[in-house]
Amino acid sequence: MARAPLSPAQAPVPYLMACRDEEQERPPAIHTMNGPTAAGINYADGVLQCPDPVRFQGKPVPLILAWTGEEPPAPAPPRETDIRSIDGVRWETWTGKPQGEPLWTVHHPARQLELMDSRTRCLVGGGPAHRTRSGLLWLLPADPTQADPRSTTAIRTANPPLCLRHAHQAQRHCRRLAVECLVLVVPEVEIVAVRGTVHRPGADPRWEELDLDHPDLEFMVGQQLVAELRNPVVLRELPPLTSPNRKGNESPSAQSSAPAVLAKQVTAAGSEVSS
Repeated sequence: MARAPLSPAQAPVPYLMACRDEEQERPPAIHTMNGPTAAGINYADGVLQCPDPVRFQGKPVPLILAWTGEEPPAPAPPRETDIRSIDGVRWETWTGKPQGEPLWTVHHPARQLELMDSRTRCLVGGGPAHRTRSGLLWLLPADPTQADPRSTTAIRTANPPLCLRHAHQAQRHCRRLAVECLVLVVPEVEIVAVRGTVHRPGADPRWEELDLDHPDLEFMVGQQLVAELRNPVVLRELPPLTSPNRKGNESPSAQSSAPAVLAKQVTAAGSEVSS
C-alpha cells in the first residue's frame, strides 16, 4: 500500500477531506526540503502568517483537537460505506460540530488526517508550518523512555508540524511542552502507518499502530496517520519569533530574521553531532 514518492515541486495544495465520490489529489509519500517548495511558496523568505485558532476561556485551541460537540460513532468493524483515507483505510467519521468545550488530549480523526497528510500545515492554525531550507519545524513532548533523539535517524509521531508563532504559543499553554520538549528541524517526512481500532474476525477490537503495508489494515478503522521524521536535527530551543521595538510592537525585521536564526541553530546542532 506504499505510495510512489513525488518531488516537492509536484506536491499539491493541502489535502482536504471530501465527499466519498470526489477524486482527491495524493500528496507525496516522501516530502523532502531540497529544491522547489510545495505549492510554489518559498517558506525561507520569511515568517508566513498562520491563521489564529479559536480560543476557549482565553486559551488557544489547536485546530487538530476534538470538541464535546463532536461525537465518535459507535464501535463497529469497517463498512464499505465508510469514508476512506487516501491509502484505502476506512476512517472514523464523527458527527456534530466543533463547539462546547475542547477535548485537550483528543485528536479529531478527520482534521488529524487532513493536517498530517499534507505534511506542511500547522496543527494549531492550519496554515503553513514553519519551513527553512533545512526542513520543517516540529515540537514534540520529550519522552524519557525513548532513545536520545540526537542519536536516532527517525522519529514516529501523529502530531503535524507547527508554524513558529504557534510553536511559541504551544510552549506557553501546553503543560507537557512547557516542562520539556523536543525542538526538531526535519528535512524528510514520510507517512508510514495508521493508528486506530482493529476489528479482526473472531477477536476483540484492539487499538494498534499498523504500517501501511500490513495485511490487517482491511480490518482497521483509522483515527490517526503516523509520520516518520527522518534525520531530524535537535535544537536547544525555539528561535525567537519577534523582538519588540521601542513602541512595544513587533518588529518586521525580527520576523523576517527568524528563518536565519533557525538556520544558524541547525548548523550549530549539526556541528555538535559531528564533533
